[in-house]
Amino acid sequence: MGLSDLQDRILETCEENGLDYVTDSTNFQPDITLRNALRAIISKNDKSVSKNNCSCPFALKLKYG
Repeated sequence: MGLSDLQDRILETCEENGLDYVTDSTNFQPDITLRNALRAIISKNDKSVSKNNCSCPFALKLKYG
């Protein structure tokens, strides 16, 4: 089961139980946490941010050590 399958299952479960699915917009702000910076760097959906052009401190630490 891949991440896409897992997300589909979560959405299906929410719908079945009348629950709202909420996306935390801060998950997509690479300047906030290392996890977000890594997500932005490796994301296949967002080619605009990479280790070479992300100015967030976490990515710069990864780039320059």
